[in-house]
Amino acid sequence: MRFRVGEDHSFYGLERDRLLALAFGILLFVAFFGLTETATRLAVTFHPPFTYSSPGEAYFWLGHAFLLFPGACLIGYGLSPLLAPLLKRLWNRAENLTGGEQAAALIVGCLLFASLARILHSLVMFDFPFTDDEYATQFGGQVLAMGKLSVPAPQPYEAFSKLFIYLKAGMITSFDWPGVLAAWAIAEFTGLGPWVFALAAAIPAICLAIILGRRLSPGYGLVAGALFLFSPMAFALSTTTHAHLLSRPTIS
Repeated sequence: MRFRVGEDHSFYGLERDRLLALAFGILLFVAFFGLTETATRLAVTFHPPFTYSSPGEAYFWLGHAFLLFPGACLIGYGLSPLLAPLLKRLWNRAENLTGGEQAAALIVGCLLFASLARILHSLVMFDFPFTDDEYATQFGGQVLAMGKLSVPAPQPYEAFSKLFIYLKAGMITSFDWPGVLAAWAIAEFTGLGPWVFALAAAIPAICLAIILGRRLSPGYGLVAGALFLFSPMAFALSTTTHAHLLSRPTIS
């Protein structure tokens, strides 16, 4: 592969059709991210009731279907001559790992995934809970970490959110799943904080890599872990301290 303009009009090893695919794919991506300037109804909002559907969601998902997805396919096709040799070497390296090297790779991968989730929680969420149930479970964990099941309700109580909160005889606690409360209690007691949820976010990717690696081969395990890592839903939720992060490793 020669990285130059040649008589066949290739550029950096890419033929004309792949260059056109790459350019058009980038154009589709630019068009999608420019929708916020050209499509005023693209905004997605969340408010009660829970059955409310924001009109902007239709435009958002249509943009994914007709702009991002084909754009990604075109970019992948355009860059395939450059990426294929690198991916092939990575695949061969994964397939030839010894048992000890596979274990070390899994540990390093788990730590990297957890660190990424923790960093994003700090940079994107500013280390704050994002949803009402996150606030409630953190509060419940703090109560458990104090060695109590409930605490006196703050006054004036009407000024505080009551979602997922249980009040009885002037005492309040979190009305959420005990497992999540226990995780937050451990996070508070040990001082690990969101690290508990970051580690929980990394476990499913490692489990997938182990399962596919044993059933098929280490290369497939690597692909499975990477697909989970870059899954939009898994990637986004991994930046939070939501109970979903605890259910994923339990299922895995």
